[in-house]
Amino acid sequence: MTRYQRLTLATAIATFLLVLLGGTTRVTNSGLSCPDWPTCFGRWVPTQNYHVLLEYFHRLFAGLVSWLIVGQALAAWIWFRKDRRLLVLATAAIGVLLVQIILGGLTVTQKLNAEIVSAHLGTAMILFATVTLLACEAWSRTHAIVRPAVTGAALRNARAFRAAAIAGAVGIYMLLISGAYVASDNAGTSCGTSWPLCAGRALPAATWTHWVSENYAHRLIVAVVTIAVATLVWGAWRWLRGNPVLQKTVGLAAALFFAQILLGAANVMSRLYTPIRVAHLGTGALIWCSFVVIAWMAYGAAQPAATMATPRAQQPRPAPAPATQPASAREPQEVA
Repeated sequence: MTRYQRLTLATAIATFLLVLLGGTTRVTNSGLSCPDWPTCFGRWVPTQNYHVLLEYFHRLFAGLVSWLIVGQALAAWIWFRKDRRLLVLATAAIGVLLVQIILGGLTVTQKLNAEIVSAHLGTAMILFATVTLLACEAWSRTHAIVRPAVTGAALRNARAFRAAAIAGAVGIYMLLISGAYVASDNAGTSCGTSWPLCAGRALPAATWTHWVSENYAHRLIVAVVTIAVATLVWGAWRWLRGNPVLQKTVGLAAALFFAQILLGAANVMSRLYTPIRVAHLGTGALIWCSFVVIAWMAYGAAQPAATMATPRAQQPRPAPAPATQPASAREPQEVA
């Protein structure tokens, strides 16, 4: 593993931990423990209170992740100026980071407005996806991850799977945003503790409020995305028999998705027990990351084999030039 691959992998892992830390800050009602931004109660080192320290540590860790993102962008501009994909992703991460910093400040100054909090999480997921794709691209420079299509039928199947993978990733993102809005607007228990029904009914018209509509819409999106995930699993095993890594990644993502459904049910039945809420958010982030990686791998599988570049580590080495024999080893020439 090269130094740049280590850097991008560390950045992706740190970004995931930051998402978890931000979710923990929100579900423990610590988001407004520091009423100002970027300082906390006008100080750079706040008082020792649990909620204050949690919010402040979240800000410090966000600073660390920011430096990692800036570092990998600088490294890309110094070492990989001719590698367009690495350069674009590393630079894009800087832009998404700036938007995320602004939204982070607005969540505090606007007192956890539901729309801003949802946008903050949505941007965090885009940032997580960007740094993850950068790590995948860096890894692919020395390792072959997917096998490109060779025949016409295989190419058509791979392109159909690519379309399904992109649609699945979009569905997962919509699911994350809807879940974030339900949580931010305090609509998580608007359907009571019944699941998958809402207030014990398939259509709770008698108790319909805007909180119920938000929760109900989130559950409907879950149902639609479940069908999309099942279709993606079917397509992977039917169309991608020559790409075992991609098939296993789809299987892992599907397992995470169905575990997420169980966590969602436990979240409702436990009346939003804090550890379950954090696990629900973390699993959702991993599912989103998995589907982004699947779509990226599907893009590579849908490329004709002739257009795919061979990783440097697997390129055949040129045959050594024949050694020239020294004059003393040559056959003696007859002297007339």
